[in-house]
Amino acid sequence: MIEYDQLKKISNVYGDSFYIFDAVQLRENVESFKSSFTKCYSKIEVAYSYKTNYLPALLALINALGVSPEVVSEMEYDLAVSMGVKKEDIIYNGPVKNRGSLLKALKNRSRVNVDSLDELGLILEVMEELGGKKLEIGIRCNFGDESDYASRFGIDIKSQEFARAVEIIAKSNYLELSGLHCHLPDRDLDSVEWRTKELLQISLKTFLAPPKYLDFGGGFYGSDFADPREDSVSFDQYAKIMTGLVKEAYPDPETQPWIILEPGTALVANTMSYWTRVIAVKKIGSRSIAVVDGSIHELNPNGRQHRNPSFHVQSNSNPTKDVENWEVTGYTCIENDYLSKNYFSSVTINDFLGFSHVGSYNVVMKPPFIRPASAVLELNEGDQVVKVLRDVQTLSEIISGFRV
Repeated sequence: MIEYDQLKKISNVYGDSFYIFDAVQLRENVESFKSSFTKCYSKIEVAYSYKTNYLPALLALINALGVSPEVVSEMEYDLAVSMGVKKEDIIYNGPVKNRGSLLKALKNRSRVNVDSLDELGLILEVMEELGGKKLEIGIRCNFGDESDYASRFGIDIKSQEFARAVEIIAKSNYLELSGLHCHLPDRDLDSVEWRTKELLQISLKTFLAPPKYLDFGGGFYGSDFADPREDSVSFDQYAKIMTGLVKEAYPDPETQPWIILEPGTALVANTMSYWTRVIAVKKIGSRSIAVVDGSIHELNPNGRQHRNPSFHVQSNSNPTKDVENWEVTGYTCIENDYLSKNYFSSVTINDFLGFSHVGSYNVVMKPPFIRPASAVLELNEGDQVVKVLRDVQTLSEIISGFRV
């Protein structure tokens, strides 16, 4: 826990709201996730979902730990290349891949998973232009809308479009179907087991011999969530279920497909914390309100988390007030900018509130609304700033692309 005096020193330089990145925790997460699967199955590849948090310092460590890049846009593809990764290791997913990005990916022999028949047509056009030897490609599978896990991504495996995609690839002079891909955001064990069975079923129908890979995407709980849920699942539980089903479908170790996994949140959620200073406290009727320098846009920008987040309070004074029910509100002019509600404790002006588990989507999704983005810092064991991983965003950076 960072002491109050050190938080105050940091705020004097970097502002009253800032993120702290924990590289040690990230390393532990990656090693734990990998080992859970590799002890059950030898052909495991882990690919990190760039969209979850593309802080370059974080990506550099991810790359150094032998994790492949999984990207879903030309911007992310270019970022992966700029990080010095092997271009053929990049996995390119996503529903919208423009010609320019496909030209780069296919020329570099990166791995592409097709999301639609129209995209497949564009890929064939680009491959005709490039020529050369056949390129391995995959299809993102959609399992239909009859289940509780309906999705808008991929090609419906029960449709003629899927059969047509397989046929087009088989007849192509430039493409070879080497694997199948899927992704569902649901993290419970039932959904993971279900998607594994579905992908294996369509794989057995599609390939005469085992495919080169089966990519099961992401959607995994982290090893240390801030508010553990009763239905949360360990990495070992995921691994046991998924690898067991793959080995049952493909029992020969010599020909078993590679299992590709694309975790994002599971690797980075608990690697960052967000600290913000209390600017004012006030009463509105019976309500006690603490106004902080931060906002819900930096704590929960995608609005998907409906839980009331917990946080630590670091105070420079000994609380003398009775415990009250506090509402923590942000700097924006939006009525629903509540960072937390129903916090029973004492809060005073200049206290710092620290929210954990904010490494997933928070940094990359914060909009340039009202205020620039906060700094991201890395501290040493003495809680001294050793690296600035992102400077406080400036006005010129936000408006540089606008014209008058």
